[in-house]
Amino acid sequence: MNTEPLNISIIGAGGIGSNTCILLVNALRNGVLAEQLGEIEFHLYDADKVEEENLIHQRFTLNQIGMAKVDALAETLGVIHSAVQVIPHSINLRDSNLLSNAHIVIVAVDRPEPRRIVHSLRNTEWYDSRCMGDFTLLLSDRTDTEMVDALTPEHLPASCQPEGAIESGAIQFGFANAAVHLADAVMRSLLRRCGQETEFPDSICDSISRGRIDIFGTPIQSRKNIALQATKPWTDKDDLTLLDDFENSGKNFDDISRKLGRSPNAIFHRLRRLMSRENANAEVGE
Repeated sequence: MNTEPLNISIIGAGGIGSNTCILLVNALRNGVLAEQLGEIEFHLYDADKVEEENLIHQRFTLNQIGMAKVDALAETLGVIHSAVQVIPHSINLRDSNLLSNAHIVIVAVDRPEPRRIVHSLRNTEWYDSRCMGDFTLLLSDRTDTEMVDALTPEHLPASCQPEGAIESGAIQFGFANAAVHLADAVMRSLLRRCGQETEFPDSICDSISRGRIDIFGTPIQSRKNIALQATKPWTDKDDLTLLDDFENSGKNFDDISRKLGRSPNAIFHRLRRLMSRENANAEVGE
């Protein structure tokens, strides 16, 4: 039995983070695994407050509007078991020192800065989960570091829902798929720590509507070879080529990357944007 609690830190309490937290904590309700591990502490980090639009795809209720998201989750989960604690921190991750006692870290925010802080951790198990529309991407401390860097460019914060999806009601469920992958990964980690044999992929990229997508099978193309093309805007022809190769030609992201002269990261993000737009248009009858 461990002499200190197992620290699971969740960065972000939005669509992915709130659902992952609910899934994991409820799964530990009977306390069997937690008691074997000594005790489990879930540390939640997010400075945001609950807004009405969050209720559509995040695990909050009407009477929690205005509360800090992490406080609302702690309230919802209440006393699960004496060996399972939920500890809210209404702050954003700015420094890796916050995670100095963490054994497992989940980052579920769509900003590059906290992701890179988590990626920099050494000797710590971590998972980086992302989604857009029905696309899901899961990286871990076992993912190739070059791939992790390539998939973590500078970008502005973005919702897990396509533009206009919340207003139109055409909600897509990549966030739920991401939460399931995360909860499964962490649960398997807990089982391994209890001496059970179980495995989980280093990385996952998939779409609810199109299944598993291979972007991890071959080495990443050098950024130098794609630098010039990467700065150019996408054209309608590029979009048609991308969709055709992905849907009909069976090409993986590396093949498409070389053909279009774009990074695998650019291919992934453009494809998920196009597919999210396509799904949203179909769902609202446009």
